[in-house]
Amino acid sequence: MLAVYDGKNQAVVQASGRAIEAKEPEAQHEIYQGTLQAAKRTGEDIVPPVAKIVAGPFVGFTIELDNIWLSEYGWGDTFAHSLKHIQDPRLSGDPA
Repeated sequence: MLAVYDGKNQAVVQASGRAIEAKEPEAQHEIYQGTLQAAKRTGEDIVPPVAKIVAGPFVGFTIELDNIWLSEYGWGDTFAHSLKHIQDPRLSGDPA
């Protein structure tokens, strides 16, 4: 399971599933390239943080997702404002 919290927007995304080891060379290369691209976009250098750890060989995984949940809590800073949104079925996640 993975949970990511966005404090600015007061939202949480949770994902659960099964990790599957990437054993095929093509899949391993794709994971490695994706890690390098993420490092280029978010870091000061192109070396991913995991490559700076001396701990043996690296193993790549893919995730077979079972569920993804989004919870949003950013309805404002007052109780009355929150109640207004809770009562709106379009915003509550209630399919009714």
